[in-house]
Amino acid sequence: MGIFFNNNRRPSAPRPAPKKRPGFFDMLVGPTPKAAPKPGLFETKKPLSRQDLRQSLRKDTGQIPGTSRKFSFKEREGMEKGIFNYKKYGGRISEQDFKGAIGDLEKNRRLSKSYAERSKIQDKISYLRRLKGEK
Repeated sequence: MGIFFNNNRRPSAPRPAPKKRPGFFDMLVGPTPKAAPKPGLFETKKPLSRQDLRQSLRKDTGQIPGTSRKFSFKEREGMEKGIFNYKKYGGRISEQDFKGAIGDLEKNRRLSKSYAERSKIQDKISYLRRLKGEK
C-alpha cells in the first residue's frame, strides 16, 4: 500500500498559472485602447444656454451611475423642464445654478417620505453629477 500512496509527502506549492500568449488576432490588432473620459458640461462652455443643456440631455445615454438602469428620452426632457425651471434659472445656466439645482434635489430627497421617492431623486442626482463631470 505504501508503494502506491505516499501519505508522508508534504503538499507542494500550487503551480503558477501559465502565461497567456497573445493569439493571432491580438497580434494583428494590438491592445484595446481605453476610452478617454468624457468632458463634463462646464469644461468646454462655462454658462450653458438652455438649448445646449437640452441638446446634451438628448444626446446622452441616460445611464444612471452605479445601476443598470437608464433614463428614457422623455424623462431626460422632463428633467430639463422640471429641475431647471425657466422662471428660476432663466435662459442661461451657470455652474452655480447647476449646483443649486442638485442642492434643491438633495433637499427634496431628505424631505421625501417614501423610500421609492428617495431612490428616484437619488438617481436624478447621481445622473446630473455624472453629466456635470463629477465623480
